[in-house]
Amino acid sequence: MIDEKLSCEDFEPHVGSDFKMVTEGVPEMSLTLTEAKTLKTQPLDDGLRVPFALLFEGPAPLLPQRIYRFEHGAMGQPEIFIVPIAKTENGFRYEAIFN
Repeated sequence: MIDEKLSCEDFEPHVGSDFKMVTEGVPEMSLTLTEAKTLKTQPLDDGLRVPFALLFEGPAPLLPQRIYRFEHGAMGQPEIFIVPIAKTENGFRYEAIFN
C-alpha cells in the first residue's frame, strides 16, 4: 500500500488493532493503533490529501523516529514515519503525521 494513497478513513476501522513491525534490523514487536484523526484546518486544493495523524502505543525498547515497515492483515505493509512523543506506563506512544 503506497502512503500517498492512504487516508485517515483507511486507518479508522483499525483503531485498536496491532501493526506488526517488519523492518529489517528492528526487534520484532507490534504497535497498537490507538487513534486516527483528521487535521483539516482549512479548505484544500483539489487533489490534496486531508492531513491526518495516527497515534500508536507499544512496549519498550524506545524506537527512534524514522520510517518503519509494518504488517497488517487488512492494510498490507505500509511504511510509516513515526516519532516517539511520550513514555507510558507500559512502553511508549508514537505519532505519525500525513500531510
